[in-house]
Amino acid sequence: MAKRIRVYRSFEDAQEAEIREQRAMTPAQRLEIFRQLKARVFGRSPIDVRAFHKKNKMAPVKRNALDDLLYIKPANVCSKKRPKSKSSA
Repeated sequence: MAKRIRVYRSFEDAQEAEIREQRAMTPAQRLEIFRQLKARVFGRSPIDVRAFHKKNKMAPVKRNALDDLLYIKPANVCSKKRPKSKSSA
């Protein structure tokens, strides 16, 4: 897409012209602009972060006695009690 310079009398005129120009664009033009911006920000061949997350899975979080102390039961909402952990005997 070729760069153009336009001079307007006021900020409002410039803003209205920009909105009209964006509305007049076809989906193909919008997609091309998106691809150009993406290539400018991330490069032509960005790193696939999904592969990193597949290799480095997080270990499961273990419950401890502190979890029981941090749990606050809402008043008069539920009559079921939370089961105690085995470590808080």
